[in-house]
Amino acid sequence: MKLRRRPSVQPPQPWKIKPPREMVSATGSKLQAFNLPGQHMAAAAIIFDLPLSVEPVDKEGIAGIVYSIVDEGTKTYPGTEYATRLEELGATAGGHIGYWSEIFVMDVPAQNLIEALKVVSGAFLEPLQLDEDINRHKQLRIQSLEQANARSSYRADTAFRAALINPKYRASRPRWGDPDKIATVTGDEVRDFSSRYTHAQAATVVFGGDFAEDPLPLAAKLTESGLQHPYEHPPFEKPEPLPPRCVVVDRPGSVQADVRYGVFGLDYADPDSANLWTATYALGGAFLSRLNSVLREEKGYSYGVRMQNSPGRSGGLLQAAGSFRTEVAVEAIADMRRICDIRERPFTTAEITDAKNYAAGSNPANYQTASQLVDSVANLVGVGLGYEYVNLFNEALTQVTADSATAAYLRLWKEPTLVVVGDASALARPLADDGWPVEVID
Repeated sequence: MKLRRRPSVQPPQPWKIKPPREMVSATGSKLQAFNLPGQHMAAAAIIFDLPLSVEPVDKEGIAGIVYSIVDEGTKTYPGTEYATRLEELGATAGGHIGYWSEIFVMDVPAQNLIEALKVVSGAFLEPLQLDEDINRHKQLRIQSLEQANARSSYRADTAFRAALINPKYRASRPRWGDPDKIATVTGDEVRDFSSRYTHAQAATVVFGGDFAEDPLPLAAKLTESGLQHPYEHPPFEKPEPLPPRCVVVDRPGSVQADVRYGVFGLDYADPDSANLWTATYALGGAFLSRLNSVLREEKGYSYGVRMQNSPGRSGGLLQAAGSFRTEVAVEAIADMRRICDIRERPFTTAEITDAKNYAAGSNPANYQTASQLVDSVANLVGVGLGYEYVNLFNEALTQVTADSATAAYLRLWKEPTLVVVGDASALARPLADDGWPVEVID
């Protein structure tokens, strides 16, 4: 019997996203296709350069209405025929708006991708946008915002953004707008806004999957409609922070307090992004991170406290967030303040190694399916970057040290802002006694 030689085991190679095939349409739209063998569920994303700062101040929320009515039918597939046709093709479609872009995504069996793309493109090239549909979605959005405002966690998020970012910037206010402003939006205003900003020249289209047919030629043809209407890319605002504050949003009778404590952060493209990610993980990104170890495990003040790093296209938010019983909230905030000040206790090599190991193991898993990959790339395109960022970020993570993560964090964490949503009668005086310059708002 002939013996076979034992195969040699090679060291693992760094994981990377492989480059897509790329094309630029006649309108200047960027088209990308990631070939993913074996991924028979394909994904597609259309990303529009649509910063919310283009919304008229008195009509904030109009972009969200434009997004929400895209599935209300097209001239070719009016009314429910649009949703019915997508269902026949096995496709699901939807998306979201951000402060920097509007993203529309679709998942569909790869053999139906081309036909589904023709159907979905009609939502942007030939939308019906009937007054009755617009009015219905206005009411749904108003009701949704009213329900959200009843949740203390949502109020904490919006109040923190408002307390941290200068109000002259759109990023200081909720993405979905204000109920009173939405109520004044007319059908003509929605159609005008849509035709002006949901434009082929503002679009990037990303595909992923094991394609039965190359989707790029059809995508290029569909975007040619943009040649009929000139488009000027709107400028992107660069938000600036306000001086540090302590705001208590009064919620009389509340048995818990929602806390947001943080600073104006970095954008994705900042060279310190990888350093800050590891710092965030060490402080509040894991079950046994510093914040959770004390506030959840040791003292039992909360079900969980997290440190969130939310980069944007320009700047971002870095905040510790948690909910605490009212009677222990002030003490929990004092502990949070102490833990987040790392000057006397910089990050350790063990903490940073744990963060890097977690990223090395989890990051590739976040891009396993076509949907995951396309969603991630779409979000990066939405902040002015692309798939290359993932590879560069992973490489940068390997270079992070305890010293570099500490330095990146201390660069930002100087004078944090505190926002507390809870019963002001129980919280304001103790916070003031603890040295906080308390402002109480309704």
